[in-house]
Order: sequence, then structure tokens, then C-alpha cells
Amino acid sequence: MDCVAILAITVVMKDIQILKKPEYFFKEVLEKALRNQNVEASPEAAFYLVNLLSEFIQTEKLFDTQKEGLRSCEPLALKYSKALQEDRVQKIKLLKETGDLSLYVSGFFGESLNRSLVDITYYISMGETAYSNLSELIQEKVFREVFAELSGNFVKFVDILAEISHHSLGHSQKSLLSLYEQWIKTRSSRLYKLLVQRVILPLDPVLES
Repeated sequence: MDCVAILAITVVMKDIQILKKPEYFFKEVLEKALRNQNVEASPEAAFYLVNLLSEFIQTEKLFDTQKEGLRSCEPLALKYSKALQEDRVQKIKLLKETGDLSLYVSGFFGESLNRSLVDITYYISMGETAYSNLSELIQEKVFREVFAELSGNFVKFVDILAEISHHSLGHSQKSLLSLYEQWIKTRSSRLYKLLVQRVILPLDPVLES
């Protein structure tokens, strides 16, 4: 995804009231989104998501510092590959970064990903895998369970973040075609409901052929 687009939207977020008390803001909108979509999340996973949203207000969380002092978006596959070659401590750090970034970008920038070379399914796959590996590496039971939950319910949590994104940034309505294309890729229950609300019943292309 275009780093400039990510930066632009993140800067917009800094202009709204979220910055004053981000934890309170995101706790409220997260709980509302969970209710709206009838998604269950453990208190620990919900707490993790609130912290993730609060941390990603800071633009630098989306970029990697280079030796020259510039910032770039390191490909997730490269970050993941690095993680597999590191010791346990560094591996946990890089896998967490991969999972967090995949979840945030999928939720907040899913619509833009439809127009990029790397689509949302790539981010979902990377996020699910990173969190799953994390759950096997972490020794503390509570964190193992949180990362296993994030991996197992990744698409649902992407939907939750997408709703928060629309609430926070006031995104314009997606076109029916864009909604349908993204539903085909993710099988998201949230997108299915949006299509049904527009009197569009999503059909499986496999069944149609």
C-alpha cells in the first residue's frame, strides 16, 4: 500500500479529538463496534485492541527507521522472514509488529488495499500467521490465549477496526462493486450485511459458474 496514503490518513486522525484521551475514545468505539457486529472478544483481547489503536495514532508506528533517517514501509513478508531467522526475543518482537501492522492496515485501509498491488488477503494471511506463531512462542498463558484469539478471529477483528475507521475518519460510502470485491476476498460477515442492506445478495462465484 502507498505509504503516503497511510501517512495522510494518520495525520487526519491527529486533527480530531482522539488525541486527548485515545484509550477512552477507542474503548468506547470498540465496545460499540463489537455490539453492532455481535462479535465476542475476551477482555484481554479487547484491551489489546484498544492499546493497538491508541499506539497507531503515532505515525512512526507505521514506518521503519532507516540508517539515513528516512522512513519507509518495510514489506510484511520481509519483516516476517527476518523474524524467523532471529533469536526468540527478537522473533517475538518482529512477529508482534507484523501481526499488529497487518491488523491495523487491513481494518483502517482495507478499501485502499483493493486498488493496490498487494490486496487485503495478503495482510490477513500475514496477520493470522504472525499471531498464530506468537501464540506458540509466548510462555505466559494469558498472552498465548490473546494471540491465539487474534489469529483465529482475525477477519472479525478486521471488520471491527473497519467500523471504527469509518467512525473516526468519516470515510465516504464504498461503491457496491468495491464492497462486493472485498467480500469475495474476505467472506466478511460485516461486508455481507452491508451488501444485503443495499438489496444486494452476494453470490458465490463458484456456485454461479
